[in-house]
Amino acid sequence: MGTLRSGYGIFRVRDLDNKWKLQKVSRIMWELTYGSVPANLNICHRCDNKACVRLDHLFLGTQLDNVRDAVSKNRLCKGSSWHEAHKGKLSSGNNWYKAHNGTFQSGEQWRKSHIVSVRSGEKHPMAKLTLKEVVEIRKLYRLGKFNQSELGTMFGVSRVNVGYIIKNKLWAD
Repeated sequence: MGTLRSGYGIFRVRDLDNKWKLQKVSRIMWELTYGSVPANLNICHRCDNKACVRLDHLFLGTQLDNVRDAVSKNRLCKGSSWHEAHKGKLSSGNNWYKAHNGTFQSGEQWRKSHIVSVRSGEKHPMAKLTLKEVVEIRKLYRLGKFNQSELGTMFGVSRVNVGYIIKNKLWAD
């Protein structure tokens, strides 16, 4: 057993043609208990823990069901000004021109008017650290008291994330 970069637990299994393939553990657990999963459905996680295989935490749902579940739990960024201005519909040609009051914008103007609202830092729905903890990680590393792996263990995040924090790729100042 292992995990994908996305966090899902995986097993290497043989399919009906006796070929090896990677299969998500949550799907294997579901199929062993309830039978095969229809092609149009996904195994969704009530607990939002991709590695979880508890059957009472799993449910079948469409991709739309899964997205709605994530939105209801405030796990997805939403609020694109473009999407709101267009009521979720794509527009082209004259419709686009009319929707923008007959004006064309430069790249920078377009970016500012169409930016998606993204929460970052402690406000991000998946944040595991507070700003205070990030400052502490940087301080401890700078003092040379701990390496990145030790800091990751202490603060409950991966060594890679600690490296990104130290290099200001995550939680940039």
